[in-house]
Amino acid sequence: MEQFKDYYQSWNELPQPRKMNIMKVITFFLYAMFLLFVVIYGFGISVGKGAREVPKTVVFMEAMPYNFQALRYLCKRRDITIGMIVLTVNSWNVNLDAAYDNIASFLQLLKKEKFSTTIPVYYGNSFAYSDQKSVESYTVSSKESTCSYRRYLNPTVRLTADRLFGGSDVLDTVSLTDYPRRYEFYESKLESYLGGNQASFLVLGPATDAAAFLQNHANLRSKVRSIVLTGGAFKVKGDAQYVYSGNTAAEINFFFDPVAANYITEGSHGRPVTVIPVDAVKVWDSGLYSTLISSVDTSAVTSAAVVSLAVQGYESALEKEGLHEKRMSVELIGAVYAADVYAQNGAQVTDIPVRVVTDTSVVKDGISHRPTSGSFNVRVILALDSSMVQRSLKNVELLPFV
Repeated sequence: MEQFKDYYQSWNELPQPRKMNIMKVITFFLYAMFLLFVVIYGFGISVGKGAREVPKTVVFMEAMPYNFQALRYLCKRRDITIGMIVLTVNSWNVNLDAAYDNIASFLQLLKKEKFSTTIPVYYGNSFAYSDQKSVESYTVSSKESTCSYRRYLNPTVRLTADRLFGGSDVLDTVSLTDYPRRYEFYESKLESYLGGNQASFLVLGPATDAAAFLQNHANLRSKVRSIVLTGGAFKVKGDAQYVYSGNTAAEINFFFDPVAANYITEGSHGRPVTVIPVDAVKVWDSGLYSTLISSVDTSAVTSAAVVSLAVQGYESALEKEGLHEKRMSVELIGAVYAADVYAQNGAQVTDIPVRVVTDTSVVKDGISHRPTSGSFNVRVILALDSSMVQRSLKNVELLPFV
């Protein structure tokens, strides 16, 4: 106790300017430690004896608002490398060139915001697996689009999707200096990429292209570390009803290509599969929604403005189809889960066989369920810890692009 009294007496005897300097040093140290904690927590990594390899990921995605939001989140993180984007073109988009231009312009805009990586973008298949029976005798272009279930989309909504529900108003001002309009098909590019790399598949849309590649390239399946598939609904209603009102049980991504979704979940490819269904989707925290979407300055030419305009425009379109609650998307939740170890550790999961209804009828196709038997288990994420998801989104939003 006497020693503490001596310390206190010594402190009192110090000149005031020196006290101020000491307090500044202590404050700087504490602030530096706080920033270090934010970086470690935001990235979901731990410090070990050696350098941790940054995992490589191939992203299969549509040119839709929630996909752009998920992509922006992933690009802000330092602990994930996107090897390429495979553009899913068999569902929402009518004009495939517009879909490519929207994604390329968004990536170009990220580079203006100091994102240093040029991520290649390739076209996927324009036919869902449910179309193959009707077109297998024809020679078709990879840009031709006749997906069976896309016909149920409201034509006006499909045209609005080409304009990214208002988000392309910003993207139209971006010059594609690093992304020339050179449209290339994905299959040979992905084959070459996996020839020299291992990568995970993150499927943020219909599973058409991921399924096609795994079926056609059995020799490269071992190079696919894991598959995260966003879609499906188990204990809650799906959202395919916003596309086709008669199907209230299926989720949209599974609905657009149920055969491909079923191929991924039945597991004959032998790769580990995690499914992020609608069950895991959270209602937006009002403060976080304001920060990421509603309070963003949409007059600025920024990636945040694109996401804000696109998401709010899409929500307005869905409100006309019966959506009344602002919720996060399976795509955003899937991106958080795939990248953030803390979110994974806080998840409520079940490991079960999963099947997707196919070739039945438009009112049942795309419904995900647990079969009576099956030897391949899929990890289904039934819920994520809301606080961990929100912290991840908040912390990553604070980070600059690099």
